[in-house]
Amino acid sequence: NIPMLKLEDFDFEPYSPSVVALFHCRQLEDVSHQKRLATMFIEKVKLCQCIGRVLFAQYAPSQRQFGATDRTTVTLIPRQASESEFTRCSQKLDSWLSALPKDAQFIPASRNNFRDGEDVLLLHGAMLRMLYHATTSALHRPWAAQSKDQSKARLEWRNKARTKMQDAATGITNIIQGLNQLNLTRFLPQTGVTVILPAAVAHLS
Repeated sequence: NIPMLKLEDFDFEPYSPSVVALFHCRQLEDVSHQKRLATMFIEKVKLCQCIGRVLFAQYAPSQRQFGATDRTTVTLIPRQASESEFTRCSQKLDSWLSALPKDAQFIPASRNNFRDGEDVLLLHGAMLRMLYHATTSALHRPWAAQSKDQSKARLEWRNKARTKMQDAATGITNIIQGLNQLNLTRFLPQTGVTVILPAAVAHLS
């Protein structure tokens, strides 16, 4: 119930020379880098809205544990949403990707064309794109499972879902391999593991 973030909500300005000298970070002094990071952040928030809709439509919580525990507190079980809700989720994801601003797009790079601080932007762009692929995989996973319904239409849905999951796994794998060649995977956040899992599962199956 609050407005979507805009670039105007951020304060863009270079930090003081003493701070820049202390951390040696291009983003602290380059406003254009700050704006690109803010753009990626806004787009991630928009993608999280899509993720919320996918999880609500396609998954149901089956286990809840509260209090001090070292176990997973909520387990999500895949379920099939209606075809209309599935289509709406798919359309929202497609719309998000097609409207992605240039500053938030992931463009693979080689080690030779890095400039100061560009690796940071590349890493954030890679995470954003992998999160999109992981969401696509989560959306199609329930439809890719075996079903008692063996009608022609159901088999077509299943095959299409499996193709989408495989495409998403390939997309994640290519990005990870590129980051690994640049020695950047060590800088991935914890959510990097989360986005790699769907690719691993798809490849194993």
